[in-house]
Amino acid sequence: MKQILYERLIQYILENQDRFYRVAYSYTRHQEDALDAVQSAVCKALEAHENIKNADAIKTWFYRILINECLTIRKKRGKVVLTADNLQSRRHSFP
Repeated sequence: MKQILYERLIQYILENQDRFYRVAYSYTRHQEDALDAVQSAVCKALEAHENIKNADAIKTWFYRILINECLTIRKKRGKVVLTADNLQSRRHSFP
């Protein structure tokens, strides 16, 4: 049973990779980040394929992994380390 679910997951990933990229891009708005999110989601899904309880849930299960990856990437990208130079340039760029 697990082998069949694994094969269905692989088939689903191969058939929908363009859709996954479009979803990831809609969240990240960066090509590289979207590709990273898809790649990471695929890896995590393949590693955790034994957690799938129902073959009919593959779609929602995978999309949840993908969206979580996108949100993680956005959160990481949003963090900016401020240095003295950054602070100086910010003071001058705002009235």
